[in-house]
Amino acid sequence: MDPMVTYPYGAVDGNRMAAVYDVLVWSDPATGIVRPQLADSFTSADGGRTWILRLRAGITFSDATPLDAEAVRFNWERHHDVTNHSLQYPATVDITSLQVTDPLTLRVVLSRPNANFDRIVARQLSFVGSPTAIRSDPVGVGRKPVGAGPYMLTDWAADGKQVYVRNPGYWQRDRGLPRFERLTMEVDPDAGHTADEVSAGRLDMSVMFAPDGVARAAERRLAVDQIHLDGGAMLMFNTVATPFGDPNVRKAVVLALSGADLNNTYFKGAGAVAHGIFSAASPVANGQLVMTENDPEQARALFAQITADGKRRLPFVMVVPNTPTLVKVAEHIRDVLNRFPGVDAQIQAADAVDFIRTVRKGDWTWNAALTQQWFSDPEPGVYDFLYSASSTNLTGYANPAVDKALDNARATVDLVARREAYTAVQMELNRDFPVWVYQESQAAAVSSPSIGGVELCDDGIVMWDRLERRV
Repeated sequence: MDPMVTYPYGAVDGNRMAAVYDVLVWSDPATGIVRPQLADSFTSADGGRTWILRLRAGITFSDATPLDAEAVRFNWERHHDVTNHSLQYPATVDITSLQVTDPLTLRVVLSRPNANFDRIVARQLSFVGSPTAIRSDPVGVGRKPVGAGPYMLTDWAADGKQVYVRNPGYWQRDRGLPRFERLTMEVDPDAGHTADEVSAGRLDMSVMFAPDGVARAAERRLAVDQIHLDGGAMLMFNTVATPFGDPNVRKAVVLALSGADLNNTYFKGAGAVAHGIFSAASPVANGQLVMTENDPEQARALFAQITADGKRRLPFVMVVPNTPTLVKVAEHIRDVLNRFPGVDAQIQAADAVDFIRTVRKGDWTWNAALTQQWFSDPEPGVYDFLYSASSTNLTGYANPAVDKALDNARATVDLVARREAYTAVQMELNRDFPVWVYQESQAAAVSSPSIGGVELCDDGIVMWDRLERRV
């Protein structure tokens, strides 16, 4: 649980991290506005070149170390040091100066203006650990994290179950927060099973990302607090190697497939079929742009050219996380594609760690991969995923027009200008097919009637200080 080596997103490590660390700032899914939490404000007055972070007074970590500007500087410098190999390094790459101007104020200077840098902080730099604890045991702090959040981790079982207790020094203790004395968290890859557990009263709540699980929860009349996100469930192509370095091969695969078929067959029609990387509900989406798919005859013609009417084999392997639903989706895709002469699609199921190790930038041994991306806003998620020089551009996709459009979007907060820039991005994706997004992303907090105050931030992270027990 060291912020340097975790994935700070709702579907991965974000919820347990938020319990221990709280958040400096957070993105409000209802408005898209970045709001302060541990911070008092985070603003720029010069178009995004210089940012001023002001912290609330009197906040301490659970070891009594002050959460001040120096603590934030220490944490962000730790991410910025390339020798530390922090997973959050990309978020700090443009920082040229971190200056503590008074105990509660940090002045951040960037190498180039970024009008949306607050969104980067909300997504990747919002979890701050005690400098005292990190310095005393920089390795062990990952198992014994010290934050300023509402809870403290007390037990971490071999099966992954974690127990947290209320932080008696929490900065909102005078308001009686947090209201629960104890939290127990565990991972269940079967969202349908989890919904049943909440319905039966064996769990109080769950954060889930599978549409069929959310639908099951609604059928059981559980409370469902849902947010729609950019990104989505997708088939991702390695665009720098054979066979998917050829855009015609990528196009043929996409034309052979149908998002509606997958949604109806494996998600009981509960998901939203995607039409690109931007959610239909996104304020920056262009509803007139739809990525072409589900044209078997055109796919057949393209495959015939690629395989010389089946005389030349087209072998490739899809890497897929080893979860029941995703393996079934991969099998469906494999079976559809293998009906075309010459196509030889295979599946490689991998556990989460092996999947991440395999599908990473610079390791071009994989061909295609089923994955999921959750973006509360195109900044920084879509930028990091598609920008050619980004360390998290896993597909190797490089398109100068996309880079220019993403830079234009990053430079402004004007909604019209952002929509114009992202329209240009989607138009290029519709021609190049580096990914096929077959289902929109969503996150939902599913809770029993006894739980109130549920609020999700960013891409599906619970605001733990707001939870309460209903009488």
